[in-house]
Amino acid sequence: MKPLGSLMIRLRNAAEVAVVRLRLLKQQGFKCAVCGCSLKGRVRGGATLDHDHDTGVCRGVLCKVCNTGEGKLRTVAVRYGGGKDGELEWLRNMTAYKSIHKQPMTEYLYPEKRRKVCKKK
Repeated sequence: MKPLGSLMIRLRNAAEVAVVRLRLLKQQGFKCAVCGCSLKGRVRGGATLDHDHDTGVCRGVLCKVCNTGEGKLRTVAVRYGGGKDGELEWLRNMTAYKSIHKQPMTEYLYPEKRRKVCKKK
């Protein structure tokens, strides 16, 4: 992996993006870099070249679901994590919190009627 200070290649058009997407897909074994689902046959329709919107640095190829999820997570993490600098720390903290609470940590249950309202339909 190249350090950010080394020479970077600026992609200029959709054709170059397609070439890099295919190159990275091959390196990833034609699997999404996040969930691992197969991206064979979905090079054009379902494989997205993920990149940092601040720096433009390409990170890998994601399926559309993971790419959309990454964007939404980033938005939430930046909003609630105190800005771009707090994004990763907030995500780490939330992951740790959810991991700790896989097993009940209190003896309390949320009211049944309220829980039904909170569930997605």
